[in-house]
Amino acid sequence: MVAKGFTQKEGVDYTEIFSPVVKHVSITYILSMVAHFSMELQQMDVNTAFLHGFLDEHSLYGLKQSPRQWNLIFDEFMRGVGFVRSAFDSCVYYKKLGKIYIYLLLYVDYMLIASVDKSSVQELKLLLSKDLK
Repeated sequence: MVAKGFTQKEGVDYTEIFSPVVKHVSITYILSMVAHFSMELQQMDVNTAFLHGFLDEHSLYGLKQSPRQWNLIFDEFMRGVGFVRSAFDSCVYYKKLGKIYIYLLLYVDYMLIASVDKSSVQELKLLLSKDLK
């Protein structure tokens, strides 16, 4: 179901629509780390991302506030599973696993996941696909 977001009126139907996206410099930095350290890199797309947000009624594709609501839910989820949000880029998450790190970069409902440990990447993808479908 897609709502007619173009009919929404600011202040009546929504107040905040801004949703952060990963900075290009963060993507460049992670890609250089992937190349330098021979890290595993996976891309993921959450097909039903905007159905996870909470509005007064519900979140639907097409509403102007859907990306923001999705981002709030995603941030809560990531912090809940032990990831830290970068102080320099609000769409970069990382988690220390012993001596290694796993990184996740978020661009609305697309993400890049990188780590030197392939199994950690697969585990995170499984967790995301199970809990955010």
